[in-house]
Amino acid sequence: GDWIKIDSFEGTVEELGLRSTKIRTFNKELVVVPNSRFADREIMNSSLRDNRRVNFILGVPYGTAMDKMEILIDRIKDMLNSHVMVKEGSAIVIFSNFGPASLEISVHYYTNTPVYAEYMSTVNDVNFKIMEILGGEGIDFALPRMNIYMNERN
Repeated sequence: GDWIKIDSFEGTVEELGLRSTKIRTFNKELVVVPNSRFADREIMNSSLRDNRRVNFILGVPYGTAMDKMEILIDRIKDMLNSHVMVKEGSAIVIFSNFGPASLEISVHYYTNTPVYAEYMSTVNDVNFKIMEILGGEGIDFALPRMNIYMNERN
């Protein structure tokens, strides 16, 4: 039942035969791969990892005060460092960029589990907690902006 990726196929090994291996994709399709293909290709075995990485950019509006940014970053970092499903010491939260429409905060952490459902549950919980922190600090999410200039016609 290892979770592998070979060529463009990714899924769980269902059966190892003398001539072929059956892989069940995440779309529930069954792929039969000749064993000869395993000899000359790279195989990624995701079953052997012990965690999953999460990376995203959090955009806050230009005009957010510097002290609010520092508090926001510290609170997100503290929340991640105390979260039971976040790998200890893995959280990195920094003011990373002046983006085209927002001040960008990079958030990186590892979950304590490789299990996809638990990983998604952790991401969900962390994201809701970040929303709670933003609300508590009175900071909104940055929204894309577009300026439209119109010429006057006589």
